[in-house]
Amino acid sequence: MPSINRILCLDQLSSQILLYDMRGKLVRRLGLDGARHIEDTRILYAGWSDREQRLAACMQDRSVAFWDWRDDFGYEHLMKLGSADCHSMIYYVEYCGAWISVDSDNTLHKWDIYAETEVAFPKHHTQHVMEVAEAANIPALLVSSLDKQIALWDVKLCKLITTIRTEGISMHSLAYSELYSALFAAGFDTQIYVWKFGLAMDATLAQRVSGHNGQITSLILLERKNMVITTDEIGFVKSWDILSWKCLQNLGLEIRAPFSKGLLLGKDQFVLAANRMYFFRFDRLDSLNQSDDMDSGQTSDRRIVKGPVLFPGDVNVPVECCRKEKEAVSSRRKDSHNRYRRVLLPQA
Repeated sequence: MPSINRILCLDQLSSQILLYDMRGKLVRRLGLDGARHIEDTRILYAGWSDREQRLAACMQDRSVAFWDWRDDFGYEHLMKLGSADCHSMIYYVEYCGAWISVDSDNTLHKWDIYAETEVAFPKHHTQHVMEVAEAANIPALLVSSLDKQIALWDVKLCKLITTIRTEGISMHSLAYSELYSALFAAGFDTQIYVWKFGLAMDATLAQRVSGHNGQITSLILLERKNMVITTDEIGFVKSWDILSWKCLQNLGLEIRAPFSKGLLLGKDQFVLAANRMYFFRFDRLDSLNQSDDMDSGQTSDRRIVKGPVLFPGDVNVPVECCRKEKEAVSSRRKDSHNRYRRVLLPQA
């Protein structure tokens, strides 16, 4: 949440949302109003709106709650779901000002929090919805799911525009660039996929980028720096130039669980989440201090420097890094499953 200088973090099966400052210091624990929920209700997902300065969350007791930053998250505006299904994801579409949630049947819903009503989209996704991203210049909401497709939805009309077949791979990470009219995606394999959009909203697969030896687990787009950052299941962080698709930097980290989410904290800092939060920043690289893992022909303001590593309880943890990739592959292949941890940050 760059607009209020906070990071929202939600552990699995938790009844609290943790608020950190931009340096990773825990400043608040936001809990549910126990008198209005079933005992031991857990939060399934949380989302943030920069435009409305509002936080939303989906709960196990078939309810959705909203909190406003203007009253310091003091009042919980609770709405009960009309259906018998829990909603497992909620997202604010900035370009049209609408809250969208996804139920357990993988159907999208649009919310009017003032009228306390919801409208269901036509049923389309047959398997679990993984990720959403908005493309304001199309305009459309991009939704990927485990049925190996990305759907483009007209949020205002609650109508399906078209679908993109994803080469037999389900995509778990999406990032759309208005500057390049392109969708950058990563799925359950080792490649980055790039689709270009034409005037008729037709999408063409323009690029498949290889370079990871492990399955990619998260993707961040840095449009201002012409960069994409990806992480994989064996603990490597790679940065890419999106014009040449040359790997700019390759960092190896000793981690116990794969990175599952990565988002920007501003133009010069980002965070990656596993069972800890890993902070990174960009640093200028002068000609007298060239790094071995950085191509000397690349611009200097795109060098990634590792920052602090924090537990959810704000405990500093030392990080061992810079091991050889071949050793990492052989030692981590046996434990390559993903254990997802959600860190919720709107992109800057």
